[in-house]
Amino acid sequence: MMYGANFVLANAGYDSVQKYNSTLDVTKQGPFAPMEDDHQTLMNTKVTQEDGKTVVSFSKYLKEEGENNILAEGENTFLWAVGSSNAPGYHAARGEFTLDFTATAPAPPDCPSELTQVTPLNNGALTLYTEVVVSPTSDSESILCVRLESDSESWVGFGISPTGLMFGANSILGLPEYGSVMKFNSTLDVTKQGPFAPMEDDHQTLMNTKVTQEDGKTVVSFSKYLKEEGENNILAEGENTFLWAVGSSNAPGYHAARGEFTLDLKASSPAPTPPITSVPTTEAPTFTTSAPT
Repeated sequence: MMYGANFVLANAGYDSVQKYNSTLDVTKQGPFAPMEDDHQTLMNTKVTQEDGKTVVSFSKYLKEEGENNILAEGENTFLWAVGSSNAPGYHAARGEFTLDFTATAPAPPDCPSELTQVTPLNNGALTLYTEVVVSPTSDSESILCVRLESDSESWVGFGISPTGLMFGANSILGLPEYGSVMKFNSTLDVTKQGPFAPMEDDHQTLMNTKVTQEDGKTVVSFSKYLKEEGENNILAEGENTFLWAVGSSNAPGYHAARGEFTLDLKASSPAPTPPITSVPTTEAPTFTTSAPT
């Protein structure tokens, strides 16, 4: 329905793209009333006309107090309308449609070619390289980039454990024997499958996975979302407790050495501040007062 909707209206005659609320009080200002100045938060606004065409561009926060939310994932209901001229007035045509942005959500950020935070482990026999890359669009898209370099040819493990204990940790194991880097949960049921159980397929969301061996060394690389449902979170800034482990061979089994450590990742790629387009100082256009017959 039009009533109760939040609108963004572009008017080439006033060279403005502004927010409006729909209203039933058409006797005063037509079907739309401009929002207050503190709600005029649109960015990157532009309206142009050329060769009989009108092009309108803007960006808008998904969630703003006192306004209808837009879902980044899930079905949204939107309205569209076009006028009969540049003069503000009733629409010549209008309609509604639904749109799910899930399919068009941006890909997570890429890892840099060089991971700058270096942490020696296992008395220097294991080196951890890390970098946090913060997504400019969503906290849930921020990632941790990891490379582990071990001085032995064996499986290598990395765990996220707020308690510092293996039980309850989420572990990532680089398994050269299988050429895989996968997520595992620790388990106390060692009679069945040892100390680790692979996570379900819908949790196998690691990116940029790679495990290689050369000249007696093992290198494991991957990137992982900082926040994933049902898993331990990783803090972009603040102290994290992690685990490390190396095996005695490439065959999965108990670790030859393991330990815990704390690390403040100090996000090295903060989200950029969105550019702010100043709100036009011209008076918002009003609309015709008589409804169409």
